[in-house]
Amino acid sequence: PTLPDFFADNMVLQRDQTIRVWGKSSCGSGDITVTVRRGTSTVASKKVLVSANWILELDKQSHSTEGHTLEVIDCSGTFTVNNVRLWDVVVCGGQSNMRHTLHTMDTTERNKVRGDVGKYPFIRIWASPQPEVSVDPQFDLGSHNNGQWVLNTIANLDNGDGSPPATC
Repeated sequence: PTLPDFFADNMVLQRDQTIRVWGKSSCGSGDITVTVRRGTSTVASKKVLVSANWILELDKQSHSTEGHTLEVIDCSGTFTVNNVRLWDVVVCGGQSNMRHTLHTMDTTERNKVRGDVGKYPFIRIWASPQPEVSVDPQFDLGSHNNGQWVLNTIANLDNGDGSPPATC
């Protein structure tokens, strides 16, 4: 199965909301099974008959600080996403100041942010350099520019390459 690129290791799924998973299957038609696991325990699973493009919904899950695994299985194999968190998803968007990073801040502000990083170990950031603008719906958010989920660490926040943003 093929899923959009933001279904990737370290991702965050919105807690207390229906979990929507979608993708493409090269199998033509057949069964797709999507499972969310915490350790060896299954917390949500659904199997449906699909065609090439598919979408399904899993039951709501409450927040969890433990990493989960998301597995999608079809006739072509298994797609696995590791270290998935069920937490709050916050989408930030705006003008050019949204692109400020730690290396563009003054030293006092930069040190304050660095000092706070350890207080929020469960934060995940979708880091995508500059997204392309399109009037058409897109399957992926950042595969064309190496988008990825990154952990909230000083190394990831202070990498100096313009990504991820330090302001939201």
